[in-house]
Amino acid sequence: MDRLAQTIAGVEFKNPIIVSSGPLTRKLNLIKRAEDNGAAAVSTKHSLMEQPFRGKSRWYHEHEVGIVTCSEPRLDLEQGEDLIRRVREETDLIVLANMSGPPARIEGWGETAKRLEAAGAHFIEVNMNCPNLGISKQMDSEQEVQIPLGGMIGQDPVLASSITRHVKQSVNIPVISKLISEGGRIVEVSKACETAGADVLNIHAGGPGAPGLDIYNGGRPKVAGLLERASFGGTTGPWSRLVSNRFVADVRRATATPLIGGGGIFQWEHIVESIMYGASVIQVCTSLMLKGFKLISTWLEALQSFLEETGHRDLTSISGIALKYICAPKELVIIPVVARVDREKCVGCGQCIDIGHCDAIELRDEKANVAEDLCIGCATCVALCPTSAFFMETGG
Repeated sequence: MDRLAQTIAGVEFKNPIIVSSGPLTRKLNLIKRAEDNGAAAVSTKHSLMEQPFRGKSRWYHEHEVGIVTCSEPRLDLEQGEDLIRRVREETDLIVLANMSGPPARIEGWGETAKRLEAAGAHFIEVNMNCPNLGISKQMDSEQEVQIPLGGMIGQDPVLASSITRHVKQSVNIPVISKLISEGGRIVEVSKACETAGADVLNIHAGGPGAPGLDIYNGGRPKVAGLLERASFGGTTGPWSRLVSNRFVADVRRATATPLIGGGGIFQWEHIVESIMYGASVIQVCTSLMLKGFKLISTWLEALQSFLEETGHRDLTSISGIALKYICAPKELVIIPVVARVDREKCVGCGQCIDIGHCDAIELRDEKANVAEDLCIGCATCVALCPTSAFFMETGG
């Protein structure tokens, strides 16, 4: 039995890893590298019938935070069709066609979806989350009107459900509504898309972030290849994982539609966490951009070993199992715990002494010592200790 296989909307994935729409899925040779390293599926680069602007790859990187995408090229619809055809011809990957329609005609979303279906896509992934698209301005005969695009759609349950319904009625393959957490309405929007017929919901944290600044050069953005000015842009990276898991859990409890999780996935354990919070499969991008496709094969080996060691039948059996442990703050049952020190592991480095809010730890004979009556049980010392000398025990 293949423990890692998942069936979503009638389509079987050999494992839970989908390479997300983005720089990794814009070219066939990169997509082939994803397959060579074990990915089950790819979401092809965002394809549009009408380009709101022509981008170039301009990113801001910050270590251990992530990437702010100020500008990024997207595929014309013809390019998207050609890429999907070639992926279907030359790989065995499941193909998700990430797309948007024109800003002024909802019919154009259906037309775009039909063409990508005809090219061979297994799923249509309706992009309602791209923060780089924002607001498009269009002139009519009497006045200027503003038409929302990208991430603006994912904040509007009426618009999101209307587009989902139209795309669903236009194609015969499953439809994924890819939503955005920006705006605080993700549960409401998810329920609206489910009612409109979405077969899958793609849930992750994300939104526009600001690039870093050169504070010694007048506050100019630190983005190579841009003249003087930068834009806010889609922000991805390790920061988003815990937020993404929260949204996956919220939507899982509010809907019955299968979920794609993701956001901040940098270790195989993060995949398990997302699934335990309610996802069926995950999408990943930033970690592969920074560390390479080889991560996929190591993750798959670790996932297989985890399921065997823990006795879980398969990934489906762990989807959502963490939700029973989540409650409102007022329902928490607080038990007394205190920090203790393994003196053999403690090297007396003093990092624990610098914890700003703690007055319970001091060094005695070059070893950390905890005053139990002052310890508040926050476990910050456990997280910070470089030799893992601290641990928590029931006490107090």
